[in-house]
Amino acid sequence: MGGLLAILAARLVGRPGGLPPELAYLTITSKGLSNDPPASVWLNLRRLSAVLSSFARHAGPIVVTSGYRSPAVNRAVGGVPDSLHMQGRAADIQLDNPRKTQALFDTLRSDPAVLAGVVEELILYLVDGSVSHLHIAIPIAGLEPTPTIQITRRSGGQTLGDC
Repeated sequence: MGGLLAILAARLVGRPGGLPPELAYLTITSKGLSNDPPASVWLNLRRLSAVLSSFARHAGPIVVTSGYRSPAVNRAVGGVPDSLHMQGRAADIQLDNPRKTQALFDTLRSDPAVLAGVVEELILYLVDGSVSHLHIAIPIAGLEPTPTIQITRRSGGQTLGDC
């Protein structure tokens, strides 16, 4: 089944043998570890990229601070063992200033029905009281879960809780 999945993914993204260059921004890491996504996550990365592009059209340029993570990269950055980043379904983003990141979060959470079927998780991270980044995860293709929308507060490296 793995070979068939790789062939299907290659056809869907139009570039057999490697990740399409337009999705490379979702795989960059500064950890010096391999972070090449398997073909099985390419479709998720394409879907995630489309969602991020849609947000950028409305909110302005988006910087992806964390996209796809190989298991080794996920461990190196302290990600949770079942991180959606490893499935190519999540990205952490920032806009060009924290106020814009907060504004995008506020806009998106103001109407959760708009997110249904498009976003599974929408989490605003605050570090020491300041906006750090926005975590966005997409659902498995074809599913429409109720989105999880929350604010997570951290201080001194410790998670203080979700609101």
